[in-house]
Amino acid sequence: MTNSYERFIQAAQDQGLTVRETTAGKQASIQTPGHSGRDQGTSVTYNGDRVLVFCHNGEVEDVLDHLGMTHRDLFDDPKGSTYNYPDGRIVFRSVAKKFRQDGNKQGTSLFGVGSLAQPGPVYICEGENDVLTAINVCEVAAVSQSGGSNNSPSKADWTVLAGRDVVIVRDNDQPGHKRAEKVRAYLDSLTESPASVQVVDVAAGKDLSDHVAAGRGLDEMIPAPTVTPGRFITLESFAGMDWDVPTWAWEPEVNGNPHGAIPVGSVALFAGRPGAGKSSAGRHFAAMISRGILPGCWSGTPHSVAYIAGEESLKYNVIPSLVASGADMGKILHPQVNFTAPDGETEVVALVPEKDMRDLTASLKSKGVKLVIVDPLMEFMGTDADVYKNNEVRAKLKPWSQLAEDIDGVVIAITHLNKSGNGDVVAGINGSSAFGEVARAVFGFAKDPESEEGDRIMSQEKNSIGTEGAAWVYRIESRQITNAEGKAGDFGTFVMVGDSDRTVGEVLRDTSMGFAGESGGGVKPFVLALLEGEGGVAPAAKIKSEVTEAGYSWKTVQNNRGKWGIATRKAESGWVWELESTPKNLGFTPVPKVPEDNKGPHMRDLGILGSSMVTGVNQGPEGARSQGPVHKEEPGPSPKYPPEVTFRQPKLSGDTELEDMVIGSLHAEYPMGMKTVEQSVTPRYRDQVPAVLDKLVTDGLVIRDDKGRYTLNSVKDTAA
Repeated sequence: MTNSYERFIQAAQDQGLTVRETTAGKQASIQTPGHSGRDQGTSVTYNGDRVLVFCHNGEVEDVLDHLGMTHRDLFDDPKGSTYNYPDGRIVFRSVAKKFRQDGNKQGTSLFGVGSLAQPGPVYICEGENDVLTAINVCEVAAVSQSGGSNNSPSKADWTVLAGRDVVIVRDNDQPGHKRAEKVRAYLDSLTESPASVQVVDVAAGKDLSDHVAAGRGLDEMIPAPTVTPGRFITLESFAGMDWDVPTWAWEPEVNGNPHGAIPVGSVALFAGRPGAGKSSAGRHFAAMISRGILPGCWSGTPHSVAYIAGEESLKYNVIPSLVASGADMGKILHPQVNFTAPDGETEVVALVPEKDMRDLTASLKSKGVKLVIVDPLMEFMGTDADVYKNNEVRAKLKPWSQLAEDIDGVVIAITHLNKSGNGDVVAGINGSSAFGEVARAVFGFAKDPESEEGDRIMSQEKNSIGTEGAAWVYRIESRQITNAEGKAGDFGTFVMVGDSDRTVGEVLRDTSMGFAGESGGGVKPFVLALLEGEGGVAPAAKIKSEVTEAGYSWKTVQNNRGKWGIATRKAESGWVWELESTPKNLGFTPVPKVPEDNKGPHMRDLGILGSSMVTGVNQGPEGARSQGPVHKEEPGPSPKYPPEVTFRQPKLSGDTELEDMVIGSLHAEYPMGMKTVEQSVTPRYRDQVPAVLDKLVTDGLVIRDDKGRYTLNSVKDTAA
């Protein structure tokens, strides 16, 4: 019975091709069809199981066609190969290179261990075919592990190589390279390890069989570059690194000058309390990008937008609002994750950034998406993350930052502000400070309590590679649209009105520092005390200077002076303000205005000016983190104003204020542990937090779960 080598040689001779056998029964060179008889460019090698064909001056497929053969004819058994391991494992390989096993499938023996009687180095190959080539053609010892690169080296018994010189032949592809490094590392870790381990590359083809079929010897293999596993540090001079200026996706005009607001390749946060219009703003930006009319680098070129919604209904809110905003709906895309179960059924499941970001990125890039809206961001933080832990939040935000870079676009994430209201928008974002730290740009959104037209304010509270403080007035205006069925409805749209001279941080701070129900907030008693200290009359310029230095909004004071009983008149020296009548009840406890170091409770420290044009880093009674006016409990006497009429902020005096602080630090959806709640209040009150929480739980305002974490009772809160 003939083998595959003999059949191949006979077929070549039958076709009249010149055949020159170099090793009897094993190797030959034959004339390549279409070439002269002297051009024997096709090498034929027999490894004891099959014929290896390598054509130096043509294609193997053309040679087989000329001989009337197929790949099946290259095997001794037309069905494929059978590899018998010494411990009873049997591996079957089909002509199409599909594998199955039988016998002792849990065996640990290497294939080819019988060849270890051969002296000299042992060659470790990735597959059984290469082992047969090394043993039967190169006449060296060779072994391989069942499954090749698919199995961990630890699943085989390599102790038979102890004390031997070993050469690992790695396949010419990435899996082969990784496999070779794994095997080398494992052999080095053995107690009874080989005497030496070397890794080599083939000089032709993909593996050892291709190398040999091409007529190459083992001495022509190429030593692989040495790889040292593990971490290492390099130092590179900045002088050799490129630098660039940011490209602005949104670059509006502020006071007539271009203002770089959102850079390409970044995450921007839209933060505000419920009803502020931040989601409407997100849809406004989506519409502008889809039509190519957003001021910035994409102006004039419409781009696709991905809108990932979590809370709001697509059918009744998101889609009609986008239509009302004038979006090109053909460019607004809704990503969704589909999951096919083992029974073949497919369902839509929640987006998990850690799992789905690679596929999402590829899909967005294929559609030319430049803007991704995530509304709200908290919806996609996962149930396993503690949003009050910095490291966990950073890990959850990293996929979104990478997405923005990969699509060379922008991710706008909608998020909420907490109720502490210290005037610092970045610090007031619900959860860990990492939210504001990771984002390149943060924008605040708030209703303007002084506007009678329903105006609202949007301001840039953080700009890591540009300038902060830009602010705009906007409105949510109703627009009626009609769907395909003829049904009409009114939907809110975001409309920019113009520049604002106040930031969201200033609005929130002015509101939070005042007494409930008083227009103008805490600035009112400050101004009244100031005028009283001047005898009821003071130059307007002096009032403005003091108000501005204290960190208050001058516009707030101007708009409310009449309501506070302050009249203005023009004197010889200029405009003055005067009290219409000396207030009998100023609404505060008179104490010295500033301490002896002449720095009052609203001292403006320009060295650490915060992101909302605020004054100093502080932890005060109104919130956990603050860059707002520094809170002082015991201010000293003032050298500038009479001590009998001065000002200080309201002091916490009982359970009610502390309860408000604790409630303000909690959220209805995201649980907080005791320690986190304690960190949300001033240090002097932290020892009272456990008792306050117990009382709030008893009152039904707060819920405690089985892990001892706390959330707001949203039902109770709504009813209240």
